[in-house]
Amino acid sequence: MRKVMRQQGVIKQPGCSWIEVERKVNVFLAKDKRHPYKNRIYSVLKMLTEQMKLVGYISDANDFEFYDEQSKSKLRSWMDAVVG
Repeated sequence: MRKVMRQQGVIKQPGCSWIEVERKVNVFLAKDKRHPYKNRIYSVLKMLTEQMKLVGYISDANDFEFYDEQSKSKLRSWMDAVVG
């Protein structure tokens, strides 16, 4: 698909997300490594991903048959503990 896009001159815009922390909006672009706190951010994301996997997280959200009730219950308990 990417090859066809390039051949036809189609340019895909990078993925973008943002989060507001203490009334300051932080913008993140896919593959952008310029954020001043990138090391801290990626460290926290790695920790969260590891914790989610421990309670049964599966990265393919379309594959619901693998999510059993026990995993959902563990994830809810973890989220309650983390979020409060």
